[in-house]
Amino acid sequence: MAALIPLIGALVWAQTSYWNDPFLPLEGYAPPPPPSRTVLGTPSPTYWQNRADYQMEITIDPATHRLRGVARLTYTHQGPFPICYLWLAVEPQYFTSESYGHLSRNFIYENFQRDTRRGRTSSSELYARILQNHQKTNFQIEALSIEEGSSTRPLPYRIEETLMEVTLPRCLSTGERVTLFLKWSFTLNDATVEGRGGYFLTEKGPIYQVAQYYPRPVLLNDVRGWEKMPYYGPSEFATEFGDYEVTVRMPKGYTVVATGRLLNPESCLPPAQLERWKQIRSDSTTFIIPEKEAYAPVGKDTLSWRFRAENVRDFAFAASAQYIWEARYTQVSGAAGPTLLQAFYTPDVAPLWRYLAIAATEHTLHEYSRYTVPFPYPTMTVTYGAVGGMEYPMIVFCGRQPIDKNGTYKEWVRHGFISLVIHEVGHNFFPMVICSDERRWMWLDEGLNTYLENLTKATFEPLIREKEAEAERKRVRDYLASGRSQAIMIHPLGIREMGANAYLKVALGLEALREYILDPIRVDTAFKRYAQAWAFKHPEPWDFFRSMSAAIGQELGWFWRGWFMEALPVDIAIDTVSQEKSFGQRRPQRDSFTGRGASRATLSTLVSPRYPPQAVLCRRETLPVG
Repeated sequence: MAALIPLIGALVWAQTSYWNDPFLPLEGYAPPPPPSRTVLGTPSPTYWQNRADYQMEITIDPATHRLRGVARLTYTHQGPFPICYLWLAVEPQYFTSESYGHLSRNFIYENFQRDTRRGRTSSSELYARILQNHQKTNFQIEALSIEEGSSTRPLPYRIEETLMEVTLPRCLSTGERVTLFLKWSFTLNDATVEGRGGYFLTEKGPIYQVAQYYPRPVLLNDVRGWEKMPYYGPSEFATEFGDYEVTVRMPKGYTVVATGRLLNPESCLPPAQLERWKQIRSDSTTFIIPEKEAYAPVGKDTLSWRFRAENVRDFAFAASAQYIWEARYTQVSGAAGPTLLQAFYTPDVAPLWRYLAIAATEHTLHEYSRYTVPFPYPTMTVTYGAVGGMEYPMIVFCGRQPIDKNGTYKEWVRHGFISLVIHEVGHNFFPMVICSDERRWMWLDEGLNTYLENLTKATFEPLIREKEAEAERKRVRDYLASGRSQAIMIHPLGIREMGANAYLKVALGLEALREYILDPIRVDTAFKRYAQAWAFKHPEPWDFFRSMSAAIGQELGWFWRGWFMEALPVDIAIDTVSQEKSFGQRRPQRDSFTGRGASRATLSTLVSPRYPPQAVLCRRETLPVG
């Protein structure tokens, strides 16, 4: 036994040294890919995912803000195992006094600081308004049944937090589908208080931005099974793709815009607006509702607005009787057809929004398509309301810009608006097309999107990016030096500083990889291949790491591990630089970045094998040479 002790000690030491090796290849620590995914970070021939198709009718009563919905959900199971129940997200349940998301927000969700600033009120006053919101939500499942041919029968269900389990009468095998009939209602929340959707009360009436309003299947993942995390606020969504046919009924006078194409303009637009609708072009902007017609009288009768969207992961809409409606077409290179660009906003923000919202949207679609895949959808719409910034397929919510009553605004407001539009529209690529699990991996959509947002702003208005870049780098440096920094791969609910961790650290790390460690050509090529491989599918972080490494053709395990999975301090610096003559001749010195002759070389200590780039431009040394 005594003889075994040195051997065991040596093995433990060797194992520890192996796992602490900073040059450990990705395969040395990454979990092996499941059969549905390859070692190249791509879907394998056995990759599968399920599908959820909807037919819905939605009605809102502006007097009470009560939403009523009826839906027919067809769920198709493609997994290689049977399933005997479905889990559906019922996120209006978040807006109840008993929800864990509500009870925990005092501790994990910004301590009301952002909401207090937006509402210009105290925390106690804001909390009272939140309680009022939650006490009137009253989410109700009024019917849930299965349709089998011409017959229907009720199904048992139970609601746990923001998830609802539906027990099926028989298990679904591979390739089988089931059709559910759902009827539900709840009162929308005041979106100026909280939430990613709801209503915004103004002197001229309500503005609706509606999302998270219908029961929808959560992601059944080939790696982890059902996405089991409820909706708590900070983390977002994990959903399946499907086709949607949706009718939104609102009082006459309201203008409705939604995910997808408007199918019945002839029956819901007044003659003058319909004529302008037919004249939308790509070489000029058309104001279907000009400012002088923005405040429409609201009648007692209702109009039905019908929309269709193919192969999307969600469906959202906006409605108001005070919208200006601006539109034109653009042709994205490689896309099947032109994309209809639309902006819906009110006269009080028109000085900022007019032309600029669509211009930033168009530039985003073209730039993101260049780095990823051609924008695949027929429309892209930006809407104004109470929601500060939120994204859904083909429609984004961008609201509450501080504009004076005389129509003036600060330059930082304009810069912030451009950044907001680019970021939210950019989310239509990550995660609306490259559909990562936001409930589990915040950085895989927010970080990659912020990375492309920065590249896009640099070609839209370079001064914006120049002004932001140094501030963002300082924020990441301070975050890493604070002693409170965390690994990027942490679960969203455990992140202490979301902006610094899941957004900026990811973006600046990829920027360092592109600009300093490697080069734009290799990184851009690899990033595009990753996007193409996972378009309309559900990638995991290891797929991103493997795909990028394989396309670049270089072992980057040290970078993925150091930058994304660890939170080590930066302690690298250049102490001395020496020079030796070669073959008896003194060669002219070259600047490290420009290649031009120089008597002094500027060196950026960005990375090291032990401590990868933890702060991008973390330390600069200007050293004498020669």
